[in-house]
Amino acid sequence: MNTNYWTPEEDLVLHRLVAEGVDDAAIGRQIRRSPMGIAKRRSKLGLHRQPTKTENDQPWEPPPGMVKRRCDRCNLWFATPRYAQRSQCLDCGDG
Repeated sequence: MNTNYWTPEEDLVLHRLVAEGVDDAAIGRQIRRSPMGIAKRRSKLGLHRQPTKTENDQPWEPPPGMVKRRCDRCNLWFATPRYAQRSQCLDCGDG
């Protein structure tokens, strides 16, 4: 089975679950795909998960050696290595 091929049924399930706010890991368990595969497919289809209030408004500090940056596409805060050139979070995906 080619795991890079997505059936129309999987795309419909993905659209529905993203709209319901289900996270990538839970979606992956339901349609048997990896969370990274889910994130890539969401990006390709233009399905960007909106952060919930509690998910990104709580104060947090980045791990040692990393800095906190705000995604220029969805405004979600994310941690990245200090010298990385990332301007977008993994959901919006610039690499």
